[in-house]
Amino acid sequence: MMNKVQQKGFTMIEMVIVITLSSILMASAAMIFSKGMTSYFTAQRLNGLSIEAEQATLLFHRELRTAQKILFIEASSITFVNHNGTSVIYNHNGTVFRRSENNGSNYYTLSTHVSSLNLTYFDDNLATTVVSSNVRLINIDLNFVEN
Repeated sequence: MMNKVQQKGFTMIEMVIVITLSSILMASAAMIFSKGMTSYFTAQRLNGLSIEAEQATLLFHRELRTAQKILFIEASSITFVNHNGTSVIYNHNGTVFRRSENNGSNYYTLSTHVSSLNLTYFDDNLATTVVSSNVRLINIDLNFVEN
């Protein structure tokens, strides 16, 4: 009689199948993780842009509401006297939305992510006007974009 020798372990085919299935699972997990990380970093950038946009528009709106006198108006710029009697300029240049006081030589950048600023001025009858002394209402179209 022959003695049967019991072998312990895996066959080569079993090992190849396990390695192939493990590779497929790892590749799938890596793709899912990669998508999650991309989404996270995109959300971080958009959150930063949202905060920047909110701060810039809040300051702009607050100062416009308390303006004592409007001195000069353009489609993407406005100059007015604020509640302290200081001449203030807000304007858009390229992708920069900025603010300046008095002579306008020293600008403070509010945002570097502005694609457009369109100001429309209205008089008492809600008709558009280009005369700064007739302005009673301002429509602000301020668009932010991720650079």
